[in-house]
Parts: sequence; C-alpha cells; structure tokens
Amino acid sequence: MLATTDDELDRRRAAVAKRLHAAVDPPLLQECARWTQRATRLYAQVLQTRPAQAVSASVVGHRQCFVQGRRFVEYELVIETDWRGAQRAWHRYSTFRSLAASLHAPLPKLPATHLFGAHSDRTIETRKERLNAFLAALLRDTTLQWCLRMADGNRVGRRKTKQVLPLDALRALHVEASRGGEAARLAAVDAACAAGSAPAFVAAEIGRLQQRVELLTSVLGLHGGVTLATARIVDARWIPHSRLTQYRIQIETPERGALSAWFRHETFLQLAASLSAKYGPGIPTLEAEKHLPRCLDRRMARLNAFLAAILELSAVEWAIRIDEATCVVKPANPSQRPSSASTVSDDDDGWP
Repeated sequence: MLATTDDELDRRRAAVAKRLHAAVDPPLLQECARWTQRATRLYAQVLQTRPAQAVSASVVGHRQCFVQGRRFVEYELVIETDWRGAQRAWHRYSTFRSLAASLHAPLPKLPATHLFGAHSDRTIETRKERLNAFLAALLRDTTLQWCLRMADGNRVGRRKTKQVLPLDALRALHVEASRGGEAARLAAVDAACAAGSAPAFVAAEIGRLQQRVELLTSVLGLHGGVTLATARIVDARWIPHSRLTQYRIQIETPERGALSAWFRHETFLQLAASLSAKYGPGIPTLEAEKHLPRCLDRRMARLNAFLAAILELSAVEWAIRIDEATCVVKPANPSQRPSSASTVSDDDDGWP
C-alpha cells in the first residue's frame, strides 16, 4: 500500500532506511546517497533556472482570509505547464493587477480595488471572470514574458528561450519527485528487501541517478562551460516600475573574451548563500539591499569587493549563467576545465 500523507511517507522512509542498512553494505549506501544529493541539487537548479512554461491558466476558486484583524480575498490560480503538470497558488487580486501594470501591454483591464463591497459575492465573481479573461489574453500573446510564484515557491510563466528542453524526460523526473513517485520507489525498495535483492536494487538505483545527473547537467548547460578569469560590476540601473536595481557584470574569459549580462542583486545574494552553504564561513557575506535608487556607486563597490574576494579563494568553484547557452565557471583549480559540480546562480534576465 502506497503512503498518501507526509506523516505516512516519513514513517515509510524510516522503515525502509532501517531495512536497507541491515541488508546493504554502508559504502554502497553512501555512494547512492552522494548521487541522490547531487541529483536533488541539480533538479532544484533546473526548477529555478529552467522554470516550466505556462500552457493554460485559470482562476478556479476563492477564499476569505483574516490576518491580524484584516479581511481580504485570495483567488486560487491553476496553471497547466509543459512539464510540471498543474501548479496551484493562492494570490490576492492586487497581485494580478501588479502583473498587468508591469507588462505595459493591451490586455483586458483589471479595475482598481473597491474600498467597500470588495468581499461581496457579486464582486468576487465579477473579478474571477475578469481575471480569467486577463489570463486568457495573457497566454494568447506569445511575445510577453511574465511569471508568478506558485505554492511550492517556484516560478511559472512565459519566457523567451532558444533552448529545446527534453520535456518527456523532465516530466518523468517530475513524477518521480512527486509524493506518489517517492511512495512508489519506497514500495519497490521494500519489495527488493523482502526478495533479498536489496544490494542489486541499490546498485541499479545508482545507475539511474547517474543518468539523471547527466540529463540535468545537460539541461543546465554545464557541459563545456567557459572559464572565468575576472569579473566586475561595471554599471547599474534602477527600474522604477519594478522597484529594483540591476547590475551589469563584465566577465573576461580565455575562450570568448569579454562577456556581460544584467542581474538583480538577488542573484548575487543567492550565489553568496549557496557558496556559504557549500564551503562554510570563509565566504564573504552580502547584505540585502533596500529597493531605493540611491547610492548605486556604493552598492557596486560592495559587489565588486565580494566578487574579488571569491575570485581569490582558489579552492572555491562557482558559476554564473550569461545566457541560455553560456555558463561561465570559475573552477576550483584554474588549470582545470569547468565541471558539472559548479554552483550555478539563478539567471533572472528576461523575467519581470
């Protein structure tokens, strides 16, 4: 019987782990754990840097919310995607209005919120109709780029890309990563332990994980990366409608000369956090910036100090994506070519 709740899954994981430790040699289990961790990390990077594309979207429900004495309505959004199935999220009406305002496109208008009557059944149903008309027009316009956060924290929307993703393989990975997929795998492990073939099952699982890592590495474009020699921030710009700052990084490479791209400050924060998690307290820290168009020179100086510091750390490997086809890597050993074990920062170009 497959586990159907988180508590049941936790109990099954513990029981299966106990049986595996009794039936399989520790080195084989450790090897499997290493490949599992690597595949999990790469899959998380795919979710961030290669988000699923929206195929259809609709508002299917609503709920009344009360937080700290305030009452508001949230609308249930369902987006069908190209490889992650149906993704759901609850958003307030103002979220959709902000999205519409950021696109500057001739889409169906979403009227302003009402001071009174915003929670009436009539107003809610009218808004749902207008939201669905807005979403339908949004998806018909293939020139627009946009995204919305879903319940799992990942983004879904539309993004221009020249990369052709292996959608069938990614759909299979999504199913395996789901609760049902994990429950099925635990049942298979249980059956292998009962049949006395647990070591063979774990060895086969390592092979499957290696294939998964190869696939995800290919999707992320980590093969044949470009070596980073120097990196510095050379420009900054304030984007009023999004209330954020972007910074242009210029990178010198032996293979392709100078490359540059615009990134949000959040990208560098994520890079610092991932390096700290991987290498420990020796990584310099970055502070979150306030979304104000002041002191850009000072912020650029701080980012350049951060980049200079992590470039000086010879044992640290990291990478940053310039475009869909180019991942620039600072290898741990400058004499080595980039490897697929690099930490890839989230490329936020092209997203609102």
